[in-house]
Amino acid sequence: YIFVVYLSFSMILAYMFDFLLVKYNTLRFKTVFIITIIALIIFQGRIAFADNDRHNHSIVKDFGDNILASMPPNSLFIAYGDSVGGALLYLQSLGIRNDIIFLHFGIMDRDWYIKNKSSFYPSVINEDVINSADLVTRMEMIFRHNLSERNIYVMFPNWKGRSPDFG
Repeated sequence: YIFVVYLSFSMILAYMFDFLLVKYNTLRFKTVFIITIIALIIFQGRIAFADNDRHNHSIVKDFGDNILASMPPNSLFIAYGDSVGGALLYLQSLGIRNDIIFLHFGIMDRDWYIKNKSSFYPSVINEDVINSADLVTRMEMIFRHNLSERNIYVMFPNWKGRSPDFG
C-alpha cells in the first residue's frame, strides 16, 4: 500500500509542478524548481540508502563459514538450494576453502553442468558419470567413485514428507 501512496503522491506533485511551471514561467521560478527537485532526489536517496545499506550484514558469509568450517579438507559437498550454494560459491570466489568441491544437486541432471564440473574436477566426476542418463545413476556413481577418497556431505531440503521425483 505504501508504494501506491508514494506513486500517487509523486503523480500529484508532478502535476502541481507542471501547473506551476506553466503559470510562473520565469527564470527565477525555474531555478528554484530545479534546486527543489535536486534536493528532493538527494533527500530520497539518503533515506533509501540508509534503509537499504547492508554493508555491515554478514549473514551469508557467516552461514557459509559455518558450513565450510565443519568439513575436513578435500571434502565433496552436494547440496540443494541457492541459499547454501550461493553462500559457498561466494566464499570460494573470495578464495576461502577452495579445497571443498561443491556440486549443486538441483542441476546435476543437466549434461552441461556435469561436463563443466568434470572439466574442473576430473578426479570427482569421471566419464561414466557424464555418459549416464539419469540423476539417480549419476549420484550413485559419484558416491561409489569418491567414497573411498574423500568425505562426502549431502544436504537436501525438507520436502515435508513428500518424496522428491529423482527420475
